Formats: sequence, structure tokens, C-alpha cells
Amino acid sequence: MSERKRNTIIVSGLIAAAALLRLYGIGWGLPQVYEEATPLKTAWRMWNGAFDLNPHFFRYPSLTIYLQLIGQGLLFVGMKAAGAIGSVLDYRVQYVLDKTPFYILGRSITAGFGVATVYMSYRLGRRLMGPAMGMAAAAFLAINAVHIARSQVVEVDVVLAFFTVAALDRVVCLLENPSRRNYLLAGVMIGLAASTKYPGAILLFPLAAAHLLARGAAPNGRKDRKPPWTYAGMALAAVLVAFAITSPYVLLDWSTFAQQLSFERQHMQLGHFGSDTTSAWWFYLKALGTDMLGIPLALFALFGVVYQAGVKRYPWALVMVAFLLPYFAAVMSWSMHADRYLLPILPVALLFAGGALTELARVRGRLPAPARWPAIAVLVVVLAAAPVAALPELRDRLRPDTRTEAKAWIEQSIPGGSFVLEEYHGPELFGPSLLQGLQEDVRARLLEKEAAPVYAVQHLPMLQVKPERSAAFYELALYDDVDIVVTSDAVRSRYLGEPQRFSRQVAFYEALEQTFRKVAEFGSEGTTGPTISIYVNPRPAKPFARRDSLAGPRAIAPSPENEKMISRSEGPFYNSLGLNYEYFGYPEPALVAYELAFHYPIIKPHIYRSVSYTHLTLPTKRI
Repeated sequence: MSERKRNTIIVSGLIAAAALLRLYGIGWGLPQVYEEATPLKTAWRMWNGAFDLNPHFFRYPSLTIYLQLIGQGLLFVGMKAAGAIGSVLDYRVQYVLDKTPFYILGRSITAGFGVATVYMSYRLGRRLMGPAMGMAAAAFLAINAVHIARSQVVEVDVVLAFFTVAALDRVVCLLENPSRRNYLLAGVMIGLAASTKYPGAILLFPLAAAHLLARGAAPNGRKDRKPPWTYAGMALAAVLVAFAITSPYVLLDWSTFAQQLSFERQHMQLGHFGSDTTSAWWFYLKALGTDMLGIPLALFALFGVVYQAGVKRYPWALVMVAFLLPYFAAVMSWSMHADRYLLPILPVALLFAGGALTELARVRGRLPAPARWPAIAVLVVVLAAAPVAALPELRDRLRPDTRTEAKAWIEQSIPGGSFVLEEYHGPELFGPSLLQGLQEDVRARLLEKEAAPVYAVQHLPMLQVKPERSAAFYELALYDDVDIVVTSDAVRSRYLGEPQRFSRQVAFYEALEQTFRKVAEFGSEGTTGPTISIYVNPRPAKPFARRDSLAGPRAIAPSPENEKMISRSEGPFYNSLGLNYEYFGYPEPALVAYELAFHYPIIKPHIYRSVSYTHLTLPTKRI
């Protein structure tokens, strides 16, 4: 068997293994959804109703959103051809009732990019130091638990990792063949990376490094092969064109883009409420060194960087470092802590590790003959031990989720029409606010089907920036009409972790334990998700929808720490409260809630679209 054919078989096996690992368990959590899936949800809004190519969302660029949009269109065609749906209305109703096919498709798109990154890692490694380097990097990436897990959610970081490797593959080509074509291809790939996530623009640094290196040492000393500066200009133009084509409304809706980008910048600087407060340097070094690579492989990657870029000064290594260092520095400057931000670095680190392994394999001749291959085999086992040991953890997400269990318990044990006060990161229940956000024909179809009990669902606001502003909502006296309260440890633990800062929230939990009766709790060993606790109000004799009289809405008392502190959640809070009263046939309390809503700044005007003092447009329903 020729070496080329053997390499093809090995690489095909690696790609197949990568695909199987990323597709296994891809339906985790469904039909419930426990991921943000921002690209999928944004794409759905674009064609659910009046079709609009403007995503009106620019905290990410638009490439992954458009990919999800195309995928949803193809899914519609496929489901209609298979007879699963008969119309666009059926398709939209299906999304509300069971999102499984939509999320399987959306996650599969991400998984496809994850598998493609494994192949591109092989291809780039082969270009740099030969097939051995490429196969080593591809193998380590194929079994990387973090990369597998992130390939099973609808996010942008796995896609960015693919375009990062693809762009570096094109950029490295400039060192050997600085042709106009390679410059244009490199520019296109960088533009697509930036259109996936804005930090993809950092790939301009290795492009500049490759251009300077190519000018400084033309192949075979031929001065006529030194690329002119106009080639660099063409590459930059290709970056801008590729970005503009795939994220056009960044330019066409510039004011919205600038506003949202400013918010995202502040978000990255301040971080999430309740997130890890350790320094960014320590968090990301630990995440990369122990969680993503494992210490032996991380040290090997570091050795590869130092030896190949610092000692040998390989031009390709200098180009790779020109991406690695600026990107890592950018991530270190963010207060947000998330290991997924390191995914574009992961293949690059594994390529350096593969390069180091290749260097050692080349000098194995210095070892005694019987020990040469066993030594390499032992080294590979040591490097792969940590990634392999992490693989069983992927099965955890296939366990029953506490939120799914809590939702099933509530729908079986709590009658429809009950008033549910709920913290975020809890079970998703049907309520008037959810129904209000649907198109009228979809809402009518759902009410005809009576697919699930409808509750008066009121969420306790949780604020990522200045979270102490939620204190005013954590007062049991506001909720005399409530039947049950659902708390989530994903929120509760954040407040209890800082009892002095969040004294009113802590007092709320204490009062809840004393005056309400805990009837169920979900959060045992063998499950995933936060601990969900359910409390019943012992006072009402009948569910909310069946009562003859109600306490009605009450005005929120300002926080004693700051009498003028406004959370900007008051308006939406009272609008949601009004919808709950309106839907279950209590117009007077509904109007009181709407009047209270208009006492506060209107941050999201679209949520008030069904509010009218002369005609309440939501269909009312009494149980």
C-alpha cells in the first residue's frame, strides 16, 4: 500500500470519528431547549411573519445567522415534501410545539463546521511540516471534548475556528506562492471569519506578517516573486467585500449596529452577573491548559511555539504566532469568562503540538532501535490521555434535565390558569407573554390545539449589569395573586453568594421558605441542570383563573439603597403582568398594570403592541 493511500485511509477514519463523536447525542435536551442559540432564533425571527433580511441584531455579525436562515428554508422544503407539514403556518406552529427538527438542523450545521475544522487542521499541518503533523493535530482535535460539546450547540465560535484555520491555510500559502489568487483567497477567508464574529478580523495580523515575510525572502531569491503592496491592498479589499456580502446590514443599518456594538463592548468589559471573578489571565490559561488540552498536551504545544517560532524561526510558525498572540491578548482583555472564546486558538495550539511531535519523531534515530517507535507511542498515549479521559463527561448532557422534570411535574400537578412566578433558567411554560409574541394565526392554531396548559407566567427580572437593581422585584407582598413560585439555583445561588450585596433577594428566599410550602424539588444526582424548587401559596383556595376577587397589581417600592434606582425592567414587567390579567379575563387589574407600565421609560416599544385602553386584543380564557 502506498504512503499516500495509507494517509488517505487514516485521515478518512479521523474525519469519520470526528463526525460520529459530534453527532452522537446531538439531540440532547430536546424537545426542551437549554441553550441560547442566538443565530437560530434570530434567523427564525427574520422569516417568521414579514420576511426581512435585516437581522436587526448585530452583537454578532450575520454570516451564521444567514446560514441558519438557509437551513430553515431547506428544512421547510424537506418537511413539506415528506408530508410532515402542509403550509408555512403548519411550519411555524411546529416550531412552537416541538423545536426538535429545527435544533437538530441548527446544531448539525455547527457540527459540520466542527468536522470540517478537523480536516482543515490536517490540511494545514500537512502543508507546514508534512502528513504526520496534520494527522496528529487532526486526531487531537477530533477527540477534544470541549470542541465536541461546542459543536453540538448553535453558536458562532466553532464556525469561527473553522474560518480561522481556513484563513491561516491560505495565508501560509503566501510564503511559498505569493500570487494574486492566494492573496484574494486569504482575504475572502478573513472576511468570512470577521463576518462570523468580529474578533475574526485579528487574522489581518498573520496576513500582514506573511506579506512582509514573503517580501523579505522571495522563493529561490527571485525578486520578481516578491509580492507588490498592491496585492496586500487587494487582499484587504477582498476582506471588506466578503464581510459586506455576508453581513450587509452592518453597513445598511449602521446606527443600530453602532448601538448594539457599544452594548456588546460594555458587556464584554463588565462580564456576566455571577460569572467567575478570577483574573482573565488565570481563567483562560487554566481553561486552555487543563480543561481544553490537558497539561501534557498544553506543555507540548507551548514547546512547539517556543521551539518552532522562537528557536527555529520557521516563517509559518511566525505567521501562526501573529494570530495566536493578538487573539489571546484580546480575549484576556475581556471580563467575560467563557472557554468557548478559546476555540479559534485550539486548532492552532494543536498544530504546534503536532509540529513538536513531528520534530521529535524526526530525531528518534538517536534512540536505540528497539525503543524508537515504542517511545513515540508512549508519548502519544500520554498526550492523548487527558482528552480521552474527558470524553465520558459528554454523556452528562444526555441525562434527564431538572427543568424538563419540573415542567412535566407542573403540567401534571398544577392546573392550567394558575399564576406562576418564576425565576429565569427554570422550566419554560406556556403563558400570555409567549403567546403575545406569536403571529395571530399561529396563536389561534395553538389555542385550538390546546397543546399544553396555559399559565399566568410572570418572570422575576434578572439583570446582568448592576444586578442589585432587581431588588425591588424581590418582595413577596407584590405577589398576593400568585399560586406557585419556581426558583432556579442558577439564579438563587448568585444572590446567596453575596448576601450583603443582595440582602433583599436573600430576605425574599427566607420569606418564601417561611410563608409558602415547598412541594417539589428537582436536582438530584444523575440529572443535569440547576436545582429547581417549587413552592405553593397556601392562601388561595382556587387557581388564579377561577377566583372571584384578586388583590391586583401593586406598585414597586424603590430600593432603599437608592430611591431613584430604575432597572429598566419595570415597564416590561408590568406589561407582562397586564397580559396575565387580560388573558384570564380580568380587564380592570390588566388596565392598572398597563398604566403602571407606562410610568416607566419604554425601552422595547414592540412589546406594547397589543395594549389598548378600549380593546384588549388578546383572546381571553378562563379556566
